[in-house]
Amino acid sequence: MEESVIYGKLKVLLQNYISDPELYKRVSLQAHLVNDLGIKPNKLVDISIAIEDEFDIEFAEEEIKYLNSPGKIIDMVRAKLYQ
Repeated sequence: MEESVIYGKLKVLLQNYISDPELYKRVSLQAHLVNDLGIKPNKLVDISIAIEDEFDIEFAEEEIKYLNSPGKIIDMVRAKLYQ
């Protein structure tokens, strides 16, 4: 799956967790989910579950802490898809 397709799906998914439209405009590959986009840390598990459902993959519990930016998420999704 192309990076741009994953990014597009991820951006739509993140919209459910970013309450401020101005912060949503800041979504980029490097944006930190908590520090830059204002996502509450307790929502990261929900986001990881949504990503797993969207892409039909599974993250190990210890991998969730690395899902902190769209770029890292895309890298991990692609790695899981092509295992």
